[in-house]
Amino acid sequence: MTWNERIDLRHRQRKIFENSDDPRLRRAFITGYDQHYDDDQGAWQDCVEGYETSDVVGYNQMARRLRHALHVANNGGRRWHPRRNVPGEYIQFGRLQYWNGTSWVNVPFGTPVVTNNQIFWDHTLFSLKLFVNWHRIKIEAVLKSSGAARPLRWAVSLVGLTWDNWQLRGQDGSVVAHVDAPQGWDANGSQDDPNIAVTASYSGGFIRFDADLSAAVYPVTVDPTLTLQPAAAEGKDNRIDSGNPTWNYGTVGRFDMFTTVKGLIEYDLSSIPATATCDSATFYTYQANSGAALAWTVTVYSIASGNEAWIEGTQFAGLAAAGEPCWNALAADGAGGVTTAWAGSAGLATSGTDYEASSIGSFSGNRSDANGTEYSTALTAARVAGWFSGSNTNYGMLLVTSAGVGGFGTSDNATAGYRPKLVVDYTEAGQPMNARGVRVPGMRQWQPGRQPGF
Repeated sequence: MTWNERIDLRHRQRKIFENSDDPRLRRAFITGYDQHYDDDQGAWQDCVEGYETSDVVGYNQMARRLRHALHVANNGGRRWHPRRNVPGEYIQFGRLQYWNGTSWVNVPFGTPVVTNNQIFWDHTLFSLKLFVNWHRIKIEAVLKSSGAARPLRWAVSLVGLTWDNWQLRGQDGSVVAHVDAPQGWDANGSQDDPNIAVTASYSGGFIRFDADLSAAVYPVTVDPTLTLQPAAAEGKDNRIDSGNPTWNYGTVGRFDMFTTVKGLIEYDLSSIPATATCDSATFYTYQANSGAALAWTVTVYSIASGNEAWIEGTQFAGLAAAGEPCWNALAADGAGGVTTAWAGSAGLATSGTDYEASSIGSFSGNRSDANGTEYSTALTAARVAGWFSGSNTNYGMLLVTSAGVGGFGTSDNATAGYRPKLVVDYTEAGQPMNARGVRVPGMRQWQPGRQPGF
């Protein structure tokens, strides 16, 4: 018996496999990140988060086996197409410049070093890293010493795109991408604990970044990231934190969970027929922030139907924008207030109201487990079946722990192997079968009292 992929059933975030002995049996690999991109011929191809030689004159590397495309040149230049199949729409970035006290000066980065999905430029005062994944271009500009404590900027030109308050609109008027609010951290901070306030401004064809670095401990990292505009149902994982109850963490790369920090994750199961039977479902997560030894257990609950649909959000660690979840609310107003409360109480804390009283799975590990360690739990099949049959509203899962977890990768993690996934085995209903229980294409079913025939 083998599982053979049904190429014709591919979609952006799913793969479907069929059992060679009984084609009624299917296995769905469902993720919150892109597994495929739509090529120029309208077929779904496997995503590749890496670089290859660019086919555009003036650029030496490209990443375009994704739904977006990036071309990279020497000295930090780059051209980004938010929609790879719309070549007439792109944003062009010039060289990184710094203010020397009297004028703006180009940083002479030279030729980049390429490693898998990362491009790296280096200079005496600065370094620049570029990471590409299924829907983002993540940029890290590192100020190595106090000699680099000066304003930075990039020249920006738009072709076929319109700037709309840090959003990019395509020629059809739709929002196709946005520039994330920049974050900053010094040697005492981190990506998940940004402790340097960075101010960004856009004027005269330049994006400029300023920060108060008087108390910073070098090196200092500034992270302005470009993200594709998400659809409502994709990439839906988040965390809510009682320590920052009005913050949204929609684009964070990890679930760093504690008793006061919970994880939210939801998968789109619409690819599974509503009449199918769920045979089993397994949820997989992966260690992404190994630390000091501490045993933990995570319990998984179904978010109760008394809530409402939520979106992942586009913040990394800041005030939840309108419609984005945080500890205090299912939907915030962008200013720390509440537009829609959780069904029971802040932090999804009320059993039976915010989340269903009975858990649907659990898994255990230790914070000292190596990065990439896989954890899995079988989920209650009836609950998963209810999500795709429509008998229960699918608002996703709530992850709760009684001890500090090092951190699981989310759909935004830079390492593809650290991102969570859901595997569902199901049986399709109503298929004609032969005596061995195997579907026979074109076979008719005979019923007693009727003459057999065609």
